[in-house]
Amino acid sequence: MYLVILQRSDDFFKLIVKCHILVAALQHLNMKSLSDVPDIDSVSNPENLWMIQADERKTILQEICEGVVNKFASFDFNQSPAPSQDKVSYLSC
Repeated sequence: MYLVILQRSDDFFKLIVKCHILVAALQHLNMKSLSDVPDIDSVSNPENLWMIQADERKTILQEICEGVVNKFASFDFNQSPAPSQDKVSYLSC
């Protein structure tokens, strides 16, 4: 019984973390929903992103991921996180 409760708690925690990451990414890309077109500074027409060379798409994705992490996560263990100006819970590790 204890293992079942522990597994469900773990699944719930993973779901919450995934939701926080998704919301942070949506806000970073100025998107209101998953069906919106992302606002990517390095791409003039994001709707045609799939037509760009694979290496360039990989670089763009890496820049986006770094931007989300830098904006919403704090890895400084000596200070408490500053309140986020964006309406996303501030993530700290």
